Amino acid sequence: NTVDLYNAKVLRATEGMLFHQNFVKANLKDIIPRLKKIGYKIYGTDVNEGKNLKSLDFTEKNGIIIGNEGRGMNKELSTLCDELINIKIAPSCESLNASIAASIIMYEMSK
Repeated sequence: NTVDLYNAKVLRATEGMLFHQNFVKANLKDIIPRLKKIGYKIYGTDVNEGKNLKSLDFTEKNGIIIGNEGRGMNKELSTLCDELINIKIAPSCESLNASIAASIIMYEMSK
Protein backbone atom coordinates (compact mmCIF):
# COMPACT_ATOMS: atom_id res chain seq x y z
CA ASN A 1 0.00 0.00 0.00
CA THR A 2 2.90 2.40 -0.58
CA VAL A 3 2.53 3.28 -4.27
CA ASP A 4 -0.14 3.01 -6.91
CA LEU A 5 0.55 0.61 -9.78
CA TYR A 6 -0.22 3.40 -12.26
CA ASN A 7 1.85 6.09 -10.55
CA ALA A 8 3.70 8.21 -13.16
CA LYS A 9 7.12 7.09 -11.89
CA VAL A 10 6.07 3.44 -11.99
CA LEU A 11 4.83 3.83 -15.57
CA ARG A 12 8.08 5.45 -16.68
CA ALA A 13 10.22 2.86 -14.89
CA THR A 14 8.45 -0.06 -16.58
CA GLU A 15 8.86 1.52 -20.02
CA GLY A 16 5.43 0.27 -21.06
CA MET A 17 5.90 -3.36 -19.98
CA LEU A 18 3.31 -2.73 -17.28
CA PHE A 19 0.65 -2.97 -20.00
CA HIS A 20 1.83 -6.44 -21.07
CA GLN A 21 1.52 -8.09 -17.64
CA ASN A 22 -1.39 -9.45 -15.65
CA PHE A 23 -1.87 -7.78 -12.28
CA VAL A 24 -4.35 -8.62 -9.57
CA LYS A 25 -4.97 -6.15 -6.78
CA ALA A 26 -6.57 -8.08 -3.93
CA ASN A 27 -6.03 -9.19 -0.38
CA LEU A 28 -3.36 -11.90 -0.52
CA LYS A 29 -5.15 -13.99 2.11
CA ASP A 30 -8.11 -14.18 -0.26
CA ILE A 31 -6.33 -14.53 -3.60
CA ILE A 32 -3.69 -17.17 -2.69
CA PRO A 33 -6.20 -20.01 -2.14
CA ARG A 34 -7.92 -19.06 -5.42
CA LEU A 35 -4.60 -19.14 -7.29
CA LYS A 36 -3.75 -22.54 -5.81
CA LYS A 37 -7.10 -23.93 -6.99
CA ILE A 38 -6.18 -23.07 -10.59
CA GLY A 39 -2.73 -24.64 -10.40
CA TYR A 40 -0.39 -21.94 -9.16
CA LYS A 41 2.48 -22.76 -6.84
CA ILE A 42 3.06 -19.93 -4.37
CA TYR A 43 6.59 -19.04 -3.29
CA GLY A 44 7.45 -16.72 -0.44
CA THR A 45 10.80 -15.20 0.40
CA ASP A 46 12.52 -16.01 3.67
CA VAL A 47 16.17 -15.14 4.21
CA ASN A 48 16.57 -17.66 7.05
CA GLU A 49 14.40 -20.66 6.22
CA GLY A 50 14.00 -20.54 2.45
CA LYS A 51 15.38 -23.04 -0.05
CA ASN A 52 18.11 -21.84 -2.37
CA LEU A 53 16.51 -20.24 -5.41
CA LYS A 54 18.97 -21.99 -7.75
CA SER A 55 17.85 -25.45 -6.58
CA LEU A 56 14.22 -25.10 -7.68
CA ASP A 57 12.35 -25.99 -10.87
CA PHE A 58 9.93 -23.30 -11.96
CA THR A 59 8.05 -25.15 -14.71
CA GLU A 60 4.63 -24.69 -13.10
CA LYS A 61 2.53 -21.54 -12.92
CA ASN A 62 4.03 -19.50 -10.10
CA GLY A 63 3.24 -16.67 -7.75
CA ILE A 64 5.78 -14.85 -5.58
CA ILE A 65 5.40 -12.99 -2.31
CA ILE A 66 8.32 -10.64 -1.65
CA GLY A 67 8.89 -9.77 1.98
CA ASN A 68 9.55 -6.36 3.43
CA GLU A 69 13.24 -5.45 3.43
CA GLY A 70 13.35 -4.84 7.15
CA ARG A 71 10.77 -7.27 8.56
CA GLY A 72 10.51 -9.97 5.93
CA MET A 73 7.26 -11.57 4.89
CA ASN A 74 4.16 -11.56 7.07
CA LYS A 75 4.16 -14.83 9.05
CA GLU A 76 0.48 -15.42 8.33
CA LEU A 77 1.20 -15.23 4.59
CA SER A 78 4.17 -17.56 4.88
CA THR A 79 1.85 -20.33 6.06
CA LEU A 80 -0.10 -19.97 2.79
CA CYS A 81 3.02 -20.48 0.67
CA ASP A 82 3.85 -23.82 -0.91
CA GLU A 83 7.55 -23.17 -0.60
CA LEU A 84 9.84 -20.60 0.99
CA ILE A 85 12.84 -19.48 -1.05
CA ASN A 86 15.89 -17.29 -0.65
CA ILE A 87 18.76 -15.91 -2.68
CA LYS A 88 22.18 -16.95 -1.44
CA ILE A 89 24.33 -13.85 -0.99
CA ALA A 90 27.84 -13.26 0.30
CA PRO A 91 28.11 -13.54 4.09
CA SER A 92 29.39 -9.96 4.24
CA CYS A 93 26.12 -8.66 2.71
CA GLU A 94 23.31 -7.79 5.09
CA SER A 95 20.40 -8.04 2.64
CA LEU A 96 19.09 -7.26 -0.83
CA ASN A 97 16.68 -4.49 -1.73
CA ALA A 98 13.20 -6.00 -2.20
CA SER A 99 12.93 -4.86 -5.82
CA ILE A 100 16.37 -6.29 -6.65
CA ALA A 101 15.45 -9.59 -4.98
CA ALA A 102 12.18 -9.70 -6.93
CA SER A 103 14.07 -9.07 -10.18
CA ILE A 104 16.54 -11.88 -9.50
CA ILE A 105 13.73 -14.30 -8.61
CA MET A 106 11.70 -13.44 -11.71
CA TYR A 107 14.81 -13.83 -13.88
CA GLU A 108 15.48 -17.31 -12.45
CA MET A 109 11.83 -18.26 -12.94
CA SER A 110 11.94 -17.21 -16.59
CA LYS A 111 14.89 -19.46 -17.53
